[in-house]
Amino acid sequence: MSLWGEIRRRNVHRVAIAYVATAWLLIQVAETLFPVFGLSDRAIRAVVVVLAVGLVPAVILSWIFEWTPEGLRRDGDVADASPAKGTRRFDAAIIAMLVLAVAYFSVDKFVFDPVRDRDREVKVAAEARGDAIRQKYGENSIAVLAFEDISEAGDLEYFADGIAEELLNLLAGIPELRVAGRTSAFSFKDSPATIPEIGEALGVTYLVEGSVRAAADRIRITVQLVEAASDTHLFSQNYDRDFGDIFDIQDEVAGKVVDELQISLVGGEPHAKRVDPKAYALYLQARTIFNNSSSTDAEIDRMRSLIERALEVEPNYGEALALYSRYLWIVGEEDVPPAQTYERIRRMSTRALAINPNNANALQQLGGIALLVDNDIETAARFTKRAHEADPANFEVLWGSMKTLGLLGRSDLAARVGEYVIERDPLCMRCYTDLAEIYMQLGDLVSARQVLGDALALEPELSWAHVELGRSFLLSGQPETAWETMPEIGPDPGSLYPGHLEALHDLGRHEEFETLLPRFVEWHEENGFALINAQLYAWIGDKDQAFRWLDKHDRQNSYVIRLHLTRPWYRKLYDDPRWQTLLEQYQMTDEILESLDLDIRLPPGVEL
Repeated sequence: MSLWGEIRRRNVHRVAIAYVATAWLLIQVAETLFPVFGLSDRAIRAVVVVLAVGLVPAVILSWIFEWTPEGLRRDGDVADASPAKGTRRFDAAIIAMLVLAVAYFSVDKFVFDPVRDRDREVKVAAEARGDAIRQKYGENSIAVLAFEDISEAGDLEYFADGIAEELLNLLAGIPELRVAGRTSAFSFKDSPATIPEIGEALGVTYLVEGSVRAAADRIRITVQLVEAASDTHLFSQNYDRDFGDIFDIQDEVAGKVVDELQISLVGGEPHAKRVDPKAYALYLQARTIFNNSSSTDAEIDRMRSLIERALEVEPNYGEALALYSRYLWIVGEEDVPPAQTYERIRRMSTRALAINPNNANALQQLGGIALLVDNDIETAARFTKRAHEADPANFEVLWGSMKTLGLLGRSDLAARVGEYVIERDPLCMRCYTDLAEIYMQLGDLVSARQVLGDALALEPELSWAHVELGRSFLLSGQPETAWETMPEIGPDPGSLYPGHLEALHDLGRHEEFETLLPRFVEWHEENGFALINAQLYAWIGDKDQAFRWLDKHDRQNSYVIRLHLTRPWYRKLYDDPRWQTLLEQYQMTDEILESLDLDIRLPPGVEL
């Protein structure tokens, strides 16, 4: 008998076919089920190797043994004519395995494949987003999201926000980390956006999220570090502490994040400042109100009370003093002359600086006092520079300094600082409009429009951005485009912007201009905006009216008039001797401004 005839007689080919079909089916099942149980690709490869190697002994055994009704017998013990060669059994087994294989193939092809394809597409898209962010912003880019208050009473939101903000500030002090700004990161509070969407919007590789729960005198803080693009949790940790240990928690969490990202620190890890826990809690509540742009008048009043109570508990609480001075700067004091309020701000900021010479907020406040009250631009420049040196990652300091640099004749430097701020805090809407003004001050209308376009892409109904975009077209002699760009004039007098009247004037629509002008001038005079009227008259070339309104400006606030003197809307006044007198009065001549020491440095790795 030939070799093939012997192979057929002994059913070796049937065994091989059955084995291959069974092996294929087992491999497919392994590829489907192993990932469900957390087994890696290595386990699947091991199955393939074992099954491949097993084919050889299976063929050898089929040559030696046969299945009979009596069981497994050696081939030599089975009669040639016997029907118990197992042919029908093998054929049935092969058919069964092939049917199972075909069935599995059909299910895998038409049921599992679409699911795997979708998962693969999601994974590939996530990897692409992650790679793009890493390429643009670096591997070690991170944002700290607002923590969630999950306590039963729901009265720890201020603390949840506070611990997240403190953690953000600690991480921002690490030169090797690029940390997204608070405004942008906290804008996703209560947002339905997914983790990958938030990471992409903020331009960061990692996110820190967490929650706060209180029970009796204990507090539990849960912190998670997430790889944003893939929504992969790198670590999750609970911290159960007494309330007084909160600063240790901050240190521990910051250190854990640093360790997880495998960052080599320069000068050691940052540490939270120690103050009385009660004072700290009051301070956090006040700061939460201060940072909330929608806070009511009643909440603002409560904020003041909270700060005062914090200072009663801890009189030398530098951060509370600095926050109080910022509150007074913005809100003022009822029935108190501005000069007295400014002096109080000066005293509080000086106290905060005596406690901590590197209190960046206090340094900036003193710089503002020097510029606004003292008309001392050299001191203002010195404090601005010191604030940067003290805390180069402080976004409030950076944003304020951007405006100060513009006032002191360093618009090019101001633009770079503004670009840096928006890159780190991409949802800070006020930053976009302020940077656009700097670009228009420089005459770079293309960049101004780009920045305003970016702002409107994020918030299409941002009316002031529409106005500034329209005014950029006025500067380039395109009044029709300017008019079409600006928002409609509403019944509210405050909805009538300078750009509306400037555009009407340049379009030659004098009747409409003259009709709206009294309403515009009256409203701005009643609301203390004399310089807005001056700006309008300067644009239309009415020099006498422009200087009359400039003279009506409150001289106690030199900051605002300095801001106006840098704007391009006054360019028709440049050849008037009265303009030069104003520049000399406010120390804004080219000679004086060029002499200032404003060698501002951004964080390491950022070029100006």
